[in-house]
Amino acid sequence: MSDVLSQEEINMLLGGGGAADEGASEKLKLTDEERDALLEIGNTSMGAASSTLFTLVNQRVTILAPEVTEMPVPDLKERISEPSVFVSVDYTKGIEGSNFLILDEAGAKVIAELMMGGDASELPETLDELHLSAISEAANQMIASSSIALSDLFGIAIDISPPDVAYEKIDVLADKEALFNDEGDVVVIAFNMKIGDLVTSEIVQIMTVEVAKGLAKNMLDDEKRGVVMEKSQEEAAPAAQPAQQPVQQPAPSAPSAVQSGPAVNAQTVQFESLNLSGNRGASSGEIDLIRNVPLEISVELGRTTKKISEILSFGTGTVIELNRLVGEPLDVLVNGSLIGRGEVVVVDEHYGVRITEIVVPNKQ
Repeated sequence: MSDVLSQEEINMLLGGGGAADEGASEKLKLTDEERDALLEIGNTSMGAASSTLFTLVNQRVTILAPEVTEMPVPDLKERISEPSVFVSVDYTKGIEGSNFLILDEAGAKVIAELMMGGDASELPETLDELHLSAISEAANQMIASSSIALSDLFGIAIDISPPDVAYEKIDVLADKEALFNDEGDVVVIAFNMKIGDLVTSEIVQIMTVEVAKGLAKNMLDDEKRGVVMEKSQEEAAPAAQPAQQPVQQPAPSAPSAVQSGPAVNAQTVQFESLNLSGNRGASSGEIDLIRNVPLEISVELGRTTKKISEILSFGTGTVIELNRLVGEPLDVLVNGSLIGRGEVVVVDEHYGVRITEIVVPNKQ
């Protein structure tokens, strides 16, 4: 037996496990296709979240296209060294796993102040329980709208549990959350967010590589299914037949019906004549089926047309002249369709309308 090590044995000693470990670690890396899928998912989910945040804080919210990177947890801790707001999101249906949204302190303070009715001109030195409660409400609605957007994107129902919000340093959170107490790689999806002219901050989404691959798989499976369906539809479509030159046929001596295959007994279809002048009403039994269906009745006083410049000059006290003369009957509409005309009356301190004319359908 030789005491000399082979090159393969030397490689295994130097590489700490050789090809087997290298293949195992390669499985936990994102492919370029998966990165592109995560970018699309990020754009969709954060686009919905920004619309929701705009509604909540009444400020224009701009979230730029994300960047997807993989980094070891120690590098993530160096990147997020200051106290931040951590929002834990657990998927309960449609998607497996969980992830974190990390909002930097400056952005969190602005959102909290705006949610509490302030103008964010003066920000608090630190975030207290009231601020965190406001941020939790904003995060809850933002993540809910993101889940709905992903449900539409993937074509599956997605549910989440109510998010947990924490305000602390990542090192402190590492004692409670296994994700931040690991030495392996995590997937980081970073978004730059601008709220009005108040602040430009960053939202960072953190998840394990396994969860990221699961998200990307939903997206890629949908794309592949779409390609397969398109191909099957193309194959099912009849191929275009080449144009054929007309062949001169001898003229028949007398008109005759040409038949191929077994004889078919063809008969002319007889339709019952439609009597438009007769009774258009439905039978009593048919009417009974819809008697309790609610319909909206509205009375139209008049209409007019104005230019945009004129409308922009409207204010309290502006008088708008309509096209109907004083004393003319008003239009009575049911679900937007004209059914009659009438005059205004007062019924127990309420306005009412007395119908003076029923409009027949052919006169509408």
